[in-house]
Amino acid sequence: MRLFGEGQFHAVAVPTLARLAGVSEGSIYNYFSSKEDVALAALAESSTWLESAMLEALPPTGSPLDQLLFAGAAILQAASDEPERTRFVLLIDHALYLGDRARDAFGLLGAVELLISSASASGLTRDLPPRILADLWLAIISSGVRQAIADGRSDDVTAQVAEAAIAAIRA
Repeated sequence: MRLFGEGQFHAVAVPTLARLAGVSEGSIYNYFSSKEDVALAALAESSTWLESAMLEALPPTGSPLDQLLFAGAAILQAASDEPERTRFVLLIDHALYLGDRARDAFGLLGAVELLISSASASGLTRDLPPRILADLWLAIISSGVRQAIADGRSDDVTAQVAEAAIAAIRA
């Protein structure tokens, strides 16, 4: 994941992945048919981790926009706690090497879209499809993640970025 997260997918061979994982090359092929399948599994697992961290941070009550505010803060906190993993999920264009399968493995977007759909149903968002609003919200949060990782901390930007993401989609 570290090498994929650094954008080195095409430069990494399966033997290198096996060596870094501490297993034989044959062991990788016992579980995966290709390097793309390794990357897809890593993306799906890491996206699920980030989605879980986000969902666990949501308050049980509150408006959909409040929930999105907490969701954004949780993602930014994840960037502080696990920068490599968060970078891998949010800041790498996985479609370049996984094609359409990348979007299927990226469950986080679906969870954000569901939260935004709830806000849209309450008339709290701009009159745009929830997928577009989710992409916009996540792009702003991802910019904050990029800055938090570069600075090595998220506390300075968390509230401002989460609020900016809400402002971008609010009606």
